Amino acid sequence: MKKHNLILGLVSALFYNAWLLGYWLNPAVMSNALLSALGASDQPYFYLFILTDILSAGFLLALVLGFRSLFARSLIVFATLNILAGIFPQTRAHPDFSSGVNMIHAVFSSLAIIALVLAVLLAIWKIKKARFTGLSLINLVGIGLSSISASFPNLLGHWTQQVSAILIGLWLIGMAVYLPEVPQVASSQADQG
Repeated sequence: MKKHNLILGLVSALFYNAWLLGYWLNPAVMSNALLSALGASDQPYFYLFILTDILSAGFLLALVLGFRSLFARSLIVFATLNILAGIFPQTRAHPDFSSGVNMIHAVFSSLAIIALVLAVLLAIWKIKKARFTGLSLINLVGIGLSSISASFPNLLGHWTQQVSAILIGLWLIGMAVYLPEVPQVASSQADQG
């Protein structure tokens, strides 16, 4: 089971970090825009980056669907919101949010990050492994910096989002290893919360 989990986590992390291909496929976006811009419908190879986001979420769903903890449920929400953000990509690399689609993408992406933060906090609480807790805390710092970067691009630059994506990928792999150790909710309790 652990090997199966590790493979699903690793594949999810690799697809989550497919944006690294942007350095070769779309270097202009990589130097001055958020990672979502790679999937903007006005960019070359946008379909590749949307597909890899959706595949990453799909492999994460395959990993956590059998688990019944709040931790797993928050990851299901994270993955589902990432799929929805992919279904509604930005229309331009530098959106002004006058388009409803750009706003929908931003909302789904923001809610996905909130679900991920909840998952990371629950992981810290439930998985009592020092290395994984350390990785989770570093991941939270990365997510925080990425959120600041997305909100105020001129303050930190876009590199913080790229570092955060790598940290999230590493966290997905670590989470896949320790997922079976998260206490599961019994079926009668699962429906209550």
